[in-house]
Amino acid sequence: MNVKDFYMFKNLSAEFITQLESKIMQRRYDKGCIIFYSGESSQNLHILVRGTVKLYKHNANADELVLHYFKNQSLLGEMATFERNFLDMGKRMMSKSMDDRIGCAILIEIIRSVRNPQNDLCFVFATQEEVGLVGAKTAAYQIEPDFGIAVDNTGSGF
Repeated sequence: MNVKDFYMFKNLSAEFITQLESKIMQRRYDKGCIIFYSGESSQNLHILVRGTVKLYKHNANADELVLHYFKNQSLLGEMATFERNFLDMGKRMMSKSMDDRIGCAILIEIIRSVRNPQNDLCFVFATQEEVGLVGAKTAAYQIEPDFGIAVDNTGSGF
């Protein structure tokens, strides 16, 4: 597999691709081979280049329950294998909670720029928007604003 052809890596710089390729280890598995057992942690990120991998478990009656079939160019293993360091990729940057950090930076710049507001302003730095706006809802009930503006962003369209 050519690394730059994999959807997850196609927009990375040539320099980063070279670094990534230096760390890649290819491995071939025979049909029926078990790659991971339930509860095992992976020390690597596995990419299925060609073939099919069946993810399954057994129920209390020892019946096999198929959870998913992975096909070509699928990620296998645990997402926790990603390092969470800041990464500057030229026109893109990647880091843990980047969306939250950018939202905080925007709010801080707004706070700095507002001079003598005509109304009371409250700025809330909340988390857990992915699981139902837990932090923002709590703040809204406490503050009871006339209206609110949420600041968030999304991925770059990899």
